[in-house]
Amino acid sequence: MSKFREDREEQFGKVESYTRPRQNKERGRARMEEVTRFLGQRPRALIETEAAETEARLEEEKRLSKERHKFFAGYYINRNQRPPLAHFGELHKDNREIHENLVRDRKKQFLEKTKRDPKFKNGNLLESFLRFETEKANWFDASVFQTTEYDDLFNGVDAVLEWEDEEGTIVLAVDFTGNPKSGLVEEKMTRAGRGASVEYFETDFPEEDVDQFSFLNGIPRVVLGVSTDQLQNLMQTAYENRIDTEKTYKDREGKKRKIQVVQRGTFRDHPLRFMLLEQAERQLRIQILKDIFKIKTSISDTPEFSSVDKEISALTSGTSGAKEYDSLFEAIWSIPNAMLRQALGNGGRRLMKRRVAAWSKVNERLAAANVQLLTDEKLAKEVEEWKASKIHKLLTT
Repeated sequence: MSKFREDREEQFGKVESYTRPRQNKERGRARMEEVTRFLGQRPRALIETEAAETEARLEEEKRLSKERHKFFAGYYINRNQRPPLAHFGELHKDNREIHENLVRDRKKQFLEKTKRDPKFKNGNLLESFLRFETEKANWFDASVFQTTEYDDLFNGVDAVLEWEDEEGTIVLAVDFTGNPKSGLVEEKMTRAGRGASVEYFETDFPEEDVDQFSFLNGIPRVVLGVSTDQLQNLMQTAYENRIDTEKTYKDREGKKRKIQVVQRGTFRDHPLRFMLLEQAERQLRIQILKDIFKIKTSISDTPEFSSVDKEISALTSGTSGAKEYDSLFEAIWSIPNAMLRQALGNGGRRLMKRRVAAWSKVNERLAAANVQLLTDEKLAKEVEEWKASKIHKLLTT
């Protein structure tokens, strides 16, 4: 017996496994299985079965993903046909052919870009969804006008929100985006700060003896978006809430096709509603603040500014609703037009007034939505998860 074994037996007593050979094969097999379990390993047959089940599950998920994408794209793109320029009567009749040719050329460029970058295609699909559901789900409690391809491609406006008001309609231009790249978002935000123009517009609230078709200039604009990373979630929600009753629609070529539809109200209280309201409110507030500081910089040493200065800090804090700043805006509107023009530029006073009016409408709806979150903890948690996206942070800072 070795010196090592003698020392071990003297210290711990005789160990049978050192001296007795393993004769029972069943006992040896049981010990091996015990070691296998201890090491976290499983029998080969079980591993192969689980691998086959996993592969089948992945194939089924892949099939469902394609089916969801096909349904989502078919529903939202084909139901998002923009109005043709011929729809607008005499408006820009002399320039219409030029505009149509410009659109044709620009669309060719976009088609090439889509072929090179699949993410660009998903971005377009997401924008189609946002345009459609903003109206259908009534996220802003506003009438939604989908702009022409010309205004989308050349003026950067996908839709115009319109509210009826005692003093006339209130409008807000919207540029939807599904691209989370910070450079692109910043570019869009900078352009939004300059306001927007819409060459072809149709109001839902026509006044007597006034043409319902018009050209809009110097209206406020916001950029609203959600990341393409969240597209799969939206597809699944739409797919799970489709209605089997089929309806017909005309595609872009004028052919009748049958599709399933997403049940009305599916996205009414979706986290997107709260995200987009917050994005619009923050951007309009920031735009208004920039206007105010332009005024402050330009006329801070004049008597007219004294009534405005004490009201500015409240708006900067962002703790109250739009109506609580009525006294501030009344003080601003009382400043002579020449001085406001000097501070804001030509058309700046009109654009600022329109921003304030749109901000008031959006602010009211955001406040009502936040009240709903106080009584629905599950929805509030979901909203916070969606707000954690990169694109939402870019659009609210």
